[in-house]
Amino acid sequence: MLDLKYVAQNFDEVQRRLATRGGNLELAGFRALLAERSALIVSLEALQAKRNTANEEMKRVAKQDPRALESVRGELRALSEQIKEQEKKRDALEEQVQALALTLPNLPDPSVPVGASAEENVVVRTWGEAPRSSTSRSERSSACSTSSAPRRCPEAASSSTAGTWRGWSARWSPS
Repeated sequence: MLDLKYVAQNFDEVQRRLATRGGNLELAGFRALLAERSALIVSLEALQAKRNTANEEMKRVAKQDPRALESVRGELRALSEQIKEQEKKRDALEEQVQALALTLPNLPDPSVPVGASAEENVVVRTWGEAPRSSTSRSERSSACSTSSAPRRCPEAASSSTAGTWRGWSARWSPS
């Protein structure tokens, strides 16, 4: 899964790199959710800071005038309720963002060449020699279709002739 902080900070780059993978990704909704999420987090942090200063104010008022303490407590309760509502909204938004983030594919490495088809792909490295056959694939498949022995021809083998693994030692036994 992609890092949401990286996606939010580098959204245009992420969108460009995902476009090189091919397919049709619509990321406008994801961008809107990320913007809403960041705005909600900022407002929630502001409310929490306000609550912290109200707590300090309550301590100061409790020492100076205990009768005025009830009005400060009422403000603090209202502030706490607002914070709880904001946290519920944030959690619901986080679930939506996480669900969308799980649908995003990984970013291709920048060194990966862009190609939409097999002809556009670049061979970076080969190992060993490619197998050479005297017969073509079509000749082999036609020979299999006329063969009476499906065990020698994997293309003609069906599930009934393929065999099974049986027993605790997993011995092969043809069906």
